[in-house]
Amino acid sequence: MPKLVIFTDIDGTIMDLTTFSMDPVLNIIPRIKELKIPIVFASAKTKLEQEKIRDKLGIRDPFIVENGGGIYIPYKYFNFSVEKIIDNQYLIKKTKDYILICIGKGYKEIRAILQKIRSHTNLPFTGFGDLSAEEVAELTGLFLDDARDAKQRDFDETIVIEEKFIPHLKKHLARYGLKCTFGGRFFHIIDKKASKGICVNLLKRLYRKWYNEEVITIGCGDSENDFPLLKEVDIPLLVEKKGGGFANIDLPGLIRVNGEGPVGWKKGILNMIEKYHSNN
Repeated sequence: MPKLVIFTDIDGTIMDLTTFSMDPVLNIIPRIKELKIPIVFASAKTKLEQEKIRDKLGIRDPFIVENGGGIYIPYKYFNFSVEKIIDNQYLIKKTKDYILICIGKGYKEIRAILQKIRSHTNLPFTGFGDLSAEEVAELTGLFLDDARDAKQRDFDETIVIEEKFIPHLKKHLARYGLKCTFGGRFFHIIDKKASKGICVNLLKRLYRKWYNEEVITIGCGDSENDFPLLKEVDIPLLVEKKGGGFANIDLPGLIRVNGEGPVGWKKGILNMIEKYHSNN
């Protein structure tokens, strides 16, 4: 029986986009853990934001932060040296609890570039770094403590900007090696080399070495921002957006799952568990 690994977005996927509820999926998480299927988050959310969700769900697997800017791997999660497998391809840091693989430019550098672009162009955008925690909470609907966590960024700046200005902004970002992506609610500025897809591929290599057998990867997302993730997995699942309908994503083998956010997530993941673990 092949080993399964789940890579999933959070907002609008495993978590409702506006209520932040994960209730529909709570009763299947224990089943997934019982089958020892890793659940790897791949989200625009920060380390601190994802840690809260991981703690609530009891998940201890690696996680991909800020649209693919970095990967946090708990110490001694794999039974081999991650550094040797990555082979100095990316900067690797050691924190208190994790091995951090840095894919893109750091947050301070990105903020400095954005300040330069804003001063030269007068483009009207505001980053989370320009706002207080109270302002971020009001803008996002997050509780104040969660808004503080959302401001603690390492690789990606979240900005508020009218869509009509995006083409102009992208031209300037490209000169500095940055790109702009849309995550369903906000635009995100990140290193052009960083992506959820790159992070998925790196973790696939690590899981294949760890299991030393066939690995089948399942990916779940809801928006165009999840395309890099879905493109790199064996089984891409697309759940309905808030309000119904599907994001404009077309991939070979893409499975569109009826059900918004966590409702669709539960349905799609249960179908995969039934397919590969029907005898367990």
